[in-house]
Amino acid sequence: MSSSKKKTTSSLSKKSAPLTLEEHEEIKQKKLQSLKKQALHDRKLFDELGNRVRKEQAAKGKALIQGNPLAVDQASRYEKEKARLQDKYIFNP
Repeated sequence: MSSSKKKTTSSLSKKSAPLTLEEHEEIKQKKLQSLKKQALHDRKLFDELGNRVRKEQAAKGKALIQGNPLAVDQASRYEKEKARLQDKYIFNP
């Protein structure tokens, strides 16, 4: 039985041709544009999430002010679930 050994080389030993200044700047600009797009997408996502949470809280507050017993029950379940998730994910990492 012959065992064939594959020659492994580390990534450090592989040297690519050095980048020119223009190529380096172009890569930096592409990365920067990508980061800007991702930041804009994240900002929109968090704004949408914040708006939804504020609407839910406003609806809950309105129902509680009107004395809707179903809303009181839903609010208490919401608060219990919120506390459970905070304990699970925030306070006990």
